[in-house]
Amino acid sequence: MKLGPELGTSWIICSISTYQGEERSMLVSKVMSCPVISATTTTTIIEAADSMRLHGVGVLPVFQEAVFQGTVLQSSVLRFDGSDGIEGTIVVGIVTDRDIVTRGLTQTRSGLDPDMQMAAIMSRGVITCHEDQDVLEAAELMGERRVRRLLVLDMSDTPVGVLSLGDIAEHVSEELAGQVLGEVVELRAHDAQVRQDATRRHRGS
Repeated sequence: MKLGPELGTSWIICSISTYQGEERSMLVSKVMSCPVISATTTTTIIEAADSMRLHGVGVLPVFQEAVFQGTVLQSSVLRFDGSDGIEGTIVVGIVTDRDIVTRGLTQTRSGLDPDMQMAAIMSRGVITCHEDQDVLEAAELMGERRVRRLLVLDMSDTPVGVLSLGDIAEHVSEELAGQVLGEVVELRAHDAQVRQDATRRHRGS
C-alpha cells in the first residue's frame, strides 16, 4: 500500500518521536559535513564533477554566478561582510551527482555535454536547516520534504555545512537514517505515480 503525503508525514513524526526519549539530543553542528563545497550557475558539468570527485561529496549548493565569478567555493563559512570578497551570497539551487547524469543526459540527444552549466540541471528551492537545531528536527524535515540532504545555515543564514542521511547514520543512528530514507523513497514514488496518473488523464481528455 502506498503512503499518501499526509500519512507519510505522520509516519515520520511518530517514528522520530520514539527517539526523543531514548537518544541523547545532538545539534546539527556536531553532525554536519563541512566545509561547504559549492558551484555557481555558470559552473560546467565537468567542473562540478571534478569538484565532487576531488572533495568526496555528492552534492553542490549553487550560488549566483556574480557572487563567485565562476569559481568553486572551498570555504567553510560564507561571510556577508565582504571580508572574503563575497558579497550578497544567495543560494539559487542545488545539484547532485545523480542530477549530472540523469538531467545532463536528457538535455541533449548527443550525449552528456561537459560544457553544460549548473543553471540547466540544478534543482531550485533549496531545503535548509540551522546548525543549532536538533538532528531529530532536521531528520523530520528531510522526511517531510522528501530530501536526503539539507544545507545548514548559521544564525545569520550563512551556509556553513551540509547534513546528509549518511551523517545521521554515522553519528546518530543508522536506524533513524534508514527510516527517513524509506520515507523519502516512498513519498517520491507516490509523487511520481501521481504525476503519471495526471499525465494519462490529460492525454485521455
